[in-house]
Amino acid sequence: MRVPLPIGAVQAVRTTVGLLVDVHYDILERVTRRRRLTAGMMRGAIEQYGRTLVRPPDAAYHDLDGLAVEHRGKRAFAVEFPLWTEEEGQSDLELDLLIVEVLDGVYVPVLNDIRVF
Repeated sequence: MRVPLPIGAVQAVRTTVGLLVDVHYDILERVTRRRRLTAGMMRGAIEQYGRTLVRPPDAAYHDLDGLAVEHRGKRAFAVEFPLWTEEEGQSDLELDLLIVEVLDGVYVPVLNDIRVF
């Protein structure tokens, strides 16, 4: 069932997008504990797309929802979030993430994929 994301989960999405835009793939790899994508895989996906990522407008984070799931016994949300580029605005490149609540109100991302939808 799709549900609105809690504020902490929205912030985890915003932070993840910011790290990608700022080309901090190595930091994002550490934050996600290299569970799915390495820094090199992130860099490759962005470079292959061939456009310049920019921060989405704040409105992109309003009414953000996800599929409520459980991950290793913890509350989590499966989220697909479109990325924005300098050339296109909202692009057809998206993040496929799992946002996991590790402590009450504290969320960490698991970056599953960066893909064209």
